[in-house]
Amino acid sequence: MFRARCSNGQDIFLKHPCWSKSSLTKMRDNYTFNCLSCDEEVVLKLGERQAWHFSHRQNSLCSERHHCNESADHKAAKLEVYRWLESYKLEPKIEHYLEDLRQRPDVYVKINDRKLVLELQRSYLNRGHFLKRYFSYKDHGYETIWIGVLKKPIRRARHYYALSHVDSLLIRPFPFPYAIYFSLTARKWMIFSDFFYVTPRKTFVRVTPIPLTISPHCLFFNPEVHLTETKKDKNNRMKEYLTVWKRQTMKARTALHYSLTKTERNVLQLLQRYKMPLNYFPALCNIPLSSQYACNNAPYLWQTWLVIMYINNKGLGEAFSLSQLTQWFLDNQAKAGFSFRLSVLHLKQHIRVLLNDYLDVLCYFNVLEKISPGSYKLIHAITINKSFQTLLGDDTYIMSQLVIYFENKNN
Repeated sequence: MFRARCSNGQDIFLKHPCWSKSSLTKMRDNYTFNCLSCDEEVVLKLGERQAWHFSHRQNSLCSERHHCNESADHKAAKLEVYRWLESYKLEPKIEHYLEDLRQRPDVYVKINDRKLVLELQRSYLNRGHFLKRYFSYKDHGYETIWIGVLKKPIRRARHYYALSHVDSLLIRPFPFPYAIYFSLTARKWMIFSDFFYVTPRKTFVRVTPIPLTISPHCLFFNPEVHLTETKKDKNNRMKEYLTVWKRQTMKARTALHYSLTKTERNVLQLLQRYKMPLNYFPALCNIPLSSQYACNNAPYLWQTWLVIMYINNKGLGEAFSLSQLTQWFLDNQAKAGFSFRLSVLHLKQHIRVLLNDYLDVLCYFNVLEKISPGSYKLIHAITINKSFQTLLGDDTYIMSQLVIYFENKNN
């Protein structure tokens, strides 16, 4: 951490330009330093490899000790963000102690009377700790913006990225799913958006580099201004993704399952009612969706489960609502083995968005008819019992139609 109180009564901020190594060394020889949060004595470190900082002792119980254990990359990114905010005549504060919360965010800044706390994250963060911190800030009137730190350069606008637990926390759901990163090598902001599932560990992501000339207000409150994309670029991006998805579908069709997860076992049991193995899922039960990033399970698993357990159980012409389906899915998904990424959104909201996207596709393929907003009726059940060659033909047809479907959505 960069702040501490000297035993002479002075508050020390190591990033202030008034401090030199010789003056700080002299102070360290004559005084002690204490943490502003817990009042424990801390050690002033003036090394050459890392930024100068104060460090708690190893057995400290201070809640702010994580600032002492930050990596050099974390500290460097925090300082870059601080200087960027300063360049826009704002008054950011590093590790500013918020007395009402007893918290010390990485950076605190006020923009147009909006109180922002910026938390930079590279390493694993406990789920409970994340939610507690997020809602604690929110309940006290602070807006939290989680920022990722990228060390390796990203050179492609369309990138395959392994979304980790930490990356999930960074995704902001509104006004669309996106995440903000700071690239140390490029010294630019990077916005990740348009997430499409490839495998549980690989996501197709659109990466937009943004120079530091962007204003904080625009980056944090109007990111879409810098994410404009031509129709041609959108369509090319989707065609590239669907080409990848076609290969992924074939892998799923021809996979040899030597061991099965709980979810795979449950879906296999459903398919075996029709004397079908796991590879014989309907082509309409393998639809890639932009909201799929929130679900950890492959589309063919949850969509097959949904179709057999709910949609095909409706009579032709029978109506149901999105709200009813969402509640049913929420009540049964854990038992079936489905799981979702950690997010500030309630799980029910994630499920509703995911199901809404899937139902729109089923309407496009004339399985369902939307009779009013959030209300549907079944007009054609999805056939489960098909030969392998028929399914391959269905895959080709569905993929060709999805190109048109996504082009229409983009336009």
